[in-house]
Amino acid sequence: MSYQVLARKWRPQNFLEMAGQDHVLQALVNALRQQRLHHAYLFTGTRGVGKTTIARIFAKCLNCETNGISPEPCGTCDSCREIVEGRFVDLIEVDAASRTKVEDTRELLENVQYAPTRGRFKVYLIDEVHMLSTHSFNALLKTLEEPPAHVKFLLATTDPQKLPVTILSRCLQFNLKNMSPQRVVDYLQTVLNTEEINFDMPALWQIGQAANGSMRDALSLTDQAIAFGNGTIEESGVTAMLGLVNQSQILGLLESIAAKNAPEVLSKVEALADYQPDFSAICGSLLDSLHRVAIEQQVPGALVDQLGDLGRIKNIASTVSPEEIQVMYQSLLIGRRDLHLAHSVRAGFEMLVLRLIAFRPVAPMTVNHDVSAMPTSAPVSSAPASSAPINNDPVNNEPVNNEPASAYPEEAPQAEMPPAEVLEESTSSSVEETEKKTLNDASANSVLEETIKSISNRAVAEPEEESQKALEEPKADIQEAPLSAADIPPWEDQPDTVDDVQDSTPSVIESSAQPEPKADFEPEAELEPEVAPKTAPREMAESHVSTNITKADISFQASDDAFEEEDEDEAEERAINEVSDPFNPAANLVEALGEITPVEELPEESLDTQVLAGQSLAPIPDTIAQPALGLPLPELAHYKELTMQVWWLVAPRLPLTGLVQNILMNSSLVDASEQGIRLEVPLEYGHMLNQVRYEQIQEALSGFFELSVPLIIDTVEDTSGVTAEEFAASKRAEALQIAIEHLNSHPIVKALSSTMGAQLVYDTVKVKA
Repeated sequence: MSYQVLARKWRPQNFLEMAGQDHVLQALVNALRQQRLHHAYLFTGTRGVGKTTIARIFAKCLNCETNGISPEPCGTCDSCREIVEGRFVDLIEVDAASRTKVEDTRELLENVQYAPTRGRFKVYLIDEVHMLSTHSFNALLKTLEEPPAHVKFLLATTDPQKLPVTILSRCLQFNLKNMSPQRVVDYLQTVLNTEEINFDMPALWQIGQAANGSMRDALSLTDQAIAFGNGTIEESGVTAMLGLVNQSQILGLLESIAAKNAPEVLSKVEALADYQPDFSAICGSLLDSLHRVAIEQQVPGALVDQLGDLGRIKNIASTVSPEEIQVMYQSLLIGRRDLHLAHSVRAGFEMLVLRLIAFRPVAPMTVNHDVSAMPTSAPVSSAPASSAPINNDPVNNEPVNNEPASAYPEEAPQAEMPPAEVLEESTSSSVEETEKKTLNDASANSVLEETIKSISNRAVAEPEEESQKALEEPKADIQEAPLSAADIPPWEDQPDTVDDVQDSTPSVIESSAQPEPKADFEPEAELEPEVAPKTAPREMAESHVSTNITKADISFQASDDAFEEEDEDEAEERAINEVSDPFNPAANLVEALGEITPVEELPEESLDTQVLAGQSLAPIPDTIAQPALGLPLPELAHYKELTMQVWWLVAPRLPLTGLVQNILMNSSLVDASEQGIRLEVPLEYGHMLNQVRYEQIQEALSGFFELSVPLIIDTVEDTSGVTAEEFAASKRAEALQIAIEHLNSHPIVKALSSTMGAQLVYDTVKVKA
């Protein structure tokens, strides 16, 4: 007797022998027991999961002569034996991949109406049904929906997405799942023990993983492994047969990567390259090992020693942190995807394993809140916040200029830092880094004395100059005259001159490096109350310096950037004030082009009175979009006086908006008589006309003429007359032509055309009201 392959020899003959697919078997067994049989069944799933096997067992259950319609066929009667041998006359197996034409389907369905020859049911088993043509599906629809009572359809496919929805809706669909490696290994153990073949468990696990969920593929690989190993199945033989790398080599490579031993990793990659392996498959094996390591770390004891490597997996899990395992797994995923982009697959794999060594997650940063453990000294150049003296004055809460009192060496003998260094730190926001490092004690004191003298002298001289400027400058430049010290009311505080001098010190020190823009400073007369002219500069320098900041000192405490921003704003405001009408050129151009009276020329009294009275201005009619609104309307005593030339003047004046107005504007007046008004609307607008919109148009016409207006609106393919919108479009075209001629005759356009050869782009000309 000829040898029969394991996949055919061990094909299940009843539902009890099936491996897996319990969710499908339960539904079929219950249906057979309750005699609730559908006329069409569809089995879907990948290759080798039992679609055809289940269909044949179901056919035996329907036609068993001994047990009848039962989920347990006897397997010994003539019908069961003929079905197993493939010669049962009432089981018609069709390979749809080879019979795709509609003629084949029609020939098949011609015998559907006839009763079965021997069995209880005539069963049509159509395998790979998705290969049928569209016409074949259409020919099958009617019979599949209402077949005779003695006919059952069993369809099987690996690609249900290609089936028409009409076919799917006529069948009971069962989705078969892939086989897990554990289930495949258990079934192979049963087969090999029965066949009395020696095997290694790691070899079976490799076959189970290589089968990818298909039991038929697993049995075929088992046949191949038996032949390769001369009657035995060994791990080394299966590894060589499948072109895989031994699991011990994979774990050795992973251990070297975890230990960050790059020379050893490269030597092991070189040893693997001698076998000419698939480096993408090696990446897959590394991913599987990392997956098992991660499971062991998160759920200890959940792994099964399926490959004999559980001890080494636990060792890696205990020596490598979970964060590193996750980063390595992600790097392997991306590297495996991009492996084909490398000029050499081996070089790409070597870079990938070196990347696993180089890139590791950084240890989390810890923050120490213990003040006693922090260093007490810090370099002066870094200027830490802790080294600066802290002012405990409750009034000084505005961190505008953070100037310590130690800026004056004679007033702060208890300061820890030298006066020059404190001065460097206090003026860090306004003086450049190169200038800060060059300051010393003597230069700081001399500069301070000179600048205080210059401030006092300028404060004495500026009141007279500012009062003279105040008389000469126009009213637009001065909005509010500053009060002198004598005019300040008694309930307001006098400015603190000593604080002013202190607060102005940073700006003065900065002025020694670059001149201060005095001319652009906002109200110049504001300097008058800041520094009292009666106070001598030497007395101010020798007086105690207070750190209290008042509201009047805010302008002197601002940083250099704030001074520049204020100067730019004031300059822009002065430039605008110097021009009486900044938009005058544009206004002149608009007047020259359209001869339109600008809003500024309207009487101010009328505008002011309307605004004050709360009256809303009436909306200006858009005479550009609706030219009819700018033309006079002849007096109409009755709607029968309407004509086609007058209709386009009336239609825009009706109180309609939106789609209703659009329908009316695209209508043409056919007749206006005692019987009413008759309009024609094109087909593209007529289908939007309903009863509500018809009544809105009729009410608008009745209100316009102040009497009831009968209205008839006909929907035609093409109007016989001119519509109101066509009249308006012609007027808009005339206005556009006039505007173009006006632009071409403008002196500026003529000059540009004659000197530079410029041309007016007519498409860009827009007529505005």
